[in-house]
Amino acid sequence: MSGRGQNWREACQSARVELDPATQLRSCQKARRLIQRRMVELASGDGNVEQRSELEEALRDLWVIEQRIQKPDIQ
Repeated sequence: MSGRGQNWREACQSARVELDPATQLRSCQKARRLIQRRMVELASGDGNVEQRSELEEALRDLWVIEQRIQKPDIQ
């Protein structure tokens, strides 16, 4: 696994475990940018279907975290 591939995973994990909402939101945004960058890399050559699925799942997880932060009354 490349170092770049690991970066988005580490960023997602950081977002998941962060307790401060403002910091967690920034972590989500960072992870989202890294995921999008990796998706572009995969689209331009490496057609790794398994990793694309992982990326899509991570984006959904980040979306849920962001919604909980931005709309805490909706659970």
